[in-house]
Amino acid sequence: MRLEALRFMLALREKPFLGKPLAKLPMTGDLSECRKIYFDQARHRIVYRLLPDEQNPVTADIIAVGPRAAAQVYADAVRRLSQPAATPNRS
Repeated sequence: MRLEALRFMLALREKPFLGKPLAKLPMTGDLSECRKIYFDQARHRIVYRLLPDEQNPVTADIIAVGPRAAAQVYADAVRRLSQPAATPNRS
């Protein structure tokens, strides 16, 4: 399963639009800037976003990888996206 996920993540370098777009839904939260890829017979998901944006993708930012059951991977992705970016401590 890990190897399958890794293969999809590496494929994003050449095919950034490989995943299907996500949306803002009551059950999952706002993932409208993200995409999903199914793997492990559709039991798991890779949630990612294209940076700097969908029109000019330079890199795929992997947000979450995990089981689709109970929408856990989507909850993890929303939680991670809502956290402020870490800033370096300059002391």
